[in-house]
Parts: sequence; C-alpha cells; structure tokens
Amino acid sequence: MTPEEFAKYDDELNRILKGFHISLFNLINMAEQIDPKNYHIEWVKKQISIALKIDKENIIKRMKDKMWDYRNEIMACDIAFFKNNQFSKHIKNDDNRPFMYSFLNMIKKKSESLSKEEINSIWEETKNILLYCIEYKRLVKDYDE
Repeated sequence: MTPEEFAKYDDELNRILKGFHISLFNLINMAEQIDPKNYHIEWVKKQISIALKIDKENIIKRMKDKMWDYRNEIMACDIAFFKNNQFSKHIKNDDNRPFMYSFLNMIKKKSESLSKEEINSIWEETKNILLYCIEYKRLVKDYDE
C-alpha cells in the first residue's frame, strides 16, 4: 500500500469508526433514558470506553458479523425481531452478556409503551450501526466474493 493509499484508508476507517461509535452511544443513551434504573447501561458505557482506548476497532470487530446476520430484520424495522428472538447464538458468554440480555429484555418489555419517535430513533441508530458495519467489512475486505 502506498502512503497515499494508506492515508485514504486511514481517513475512511476513522470516518466509519466515528459514525459507528456515535450511533452506538446514541443507542445506549436512548436505552438509558428509556430505562434509567438499569445499572447495566452505565456499566457497558464504561466497558466500551475502556475497550476503545485499547483498540478503536474492538467493538465494530465484535459486532460486524452479528449485525450482518440480522440485516434483513433491521432494515425491515421488524419489532417482532426483538420480541421473539433469543439472540443466544450471538451473545458471547463474557462480561457483556448481562447487559446484552438486559438491553434486549428492556426492548421486549418496553416496546409497547415506547412512543413512535422513540421506536423510530432506535431503528434509525440500529440501521446506522448496521451500515457502518457493512462499510467496515468492505474496507477491511471481510466478505465473501
């Protein structure tokens, strides 16, 4: 890779990561507003911040394939997707597991009482995250040809 190609790659990577992290934190902040007593949300914000200091690609690397697997449901804004899916296939058995189940259960339980604007905002940020994951997969050539 030439210095010019590397600079272009680095600029594109930084644009993708910045957008991805903004959308991810927007989604987490929405979850915090919807369920302010959920202590898992604050914990995961701290974990993400720590992970990003170690490797700025850490979170997107972990999420890209999961988001890709559910791309059709995300793009269709299928609320039944959250209500009926157990997600056990994609929730790693690690420190994030309690947050992931807590977040998904919150959406399942609170989806009936969320306003149309809240639901639309959740879908918009989820779609943004998916799109940044797709861009990332293309950039790092992590796809089947």
